[in-house]
Amino acid sequence: MKKLLILLLPAILLITSCQFEKSYKYIFGQDQPVEIKAKSDSAAFVTAYEMFCNSLKSSGILKQTLEDYNAPPKRFFMYNSKGEDITFTANVPERESVESAIEERVFSQVSSPIDKRNILENLAAFKILAKIDQPKIDSLMPYFTVHKDEFDPKRPVSYRPKAAPYNTNSNHIYCYFHVKKGIPGAIRFRAQYHDDTWLFFTTVQFSINGDAFELVPGYTERRLGSDGKIWEWFDMELKEKQKELIFALASSHTAKVKFAGRHYSAVHNIPQTQIDDIRRTLELYYAMGGSY
Repeated sequence: MKKLLILLLPAILLITSCQFEKSYKYIFGQDQPVEIKAKSDSAAFVTAYEMFCNSLKSSGILKQTLEDYNAPPKRFFMYNSKGEDITFTANVPERESVESAIEERVFSQVSSPIDKRNILENLAAFKILAKIDQPKIDSLMPYFTVHKDEFDPKRPVSYRPKAAPYNTNSNHIYCYFHVKKGIPGAIRFRAQYHDDTWLFFTTVQFSINGDAFELVPGYTERRLGSDGKIWEWFDMELKEKQKELIFALASSHTAKVKFAGRHYSAVHNIPQTQIDDIRRTLELYYAMGGSY
């Protein structure tokens, strides 16, 4: 399929070049706008995307420095004759296949594994931009803390609810995630037990709007805290099999959690504030282009 598209792309451009009906503008970085003449949005996009890939290949911007490691992905803009940004809204049949065919042709001569990896990472981040809902992000950000490691810019940027504790000396349940080079990583789920009794819990059960759910963490940690109380917790990456649980919890009106141990258990009501934070974390994750 890719080889067929590679062969067809020049034909698409040749056919459309016979009847220049529309004018488009291509903008990349600080470069001056480039005018593209094409019969359709689709043909203009093919030209623009090929120019974008060639710019990535030749400009050296792919060599990430410590200062820009977590900078927004490099991207281009394509505007129609009305001045509307149609980079992601242009009607391009089989867009992903067309993009892949162009990428294969342009980057086939890239021999350095590092350059090739940087190219793929930048393209992945660019494509996530199509999913981003900036107004939604802006409305949710007041509820979150963004943490960047000032000593190691290569570390991912974390997004977590402002109410989520950084220490383990409290009962709390929340979700959070990291973003690396503009790409949201997996959603993580953390639950903390803080009380006077050792539980050695291995299973966490939930009652959500009257429905029962169960989660078995891959591991749990525990210690006698500096405050003289018991700290037990887990912090795990959410997988597909936990999706029903986490979405039920995020949309619940009443929820309880039971930390089930070897000989003892503890049941806590989950405050609505924590439920709201879980819901907002999922909303922010998807608004930033995350996929779960």
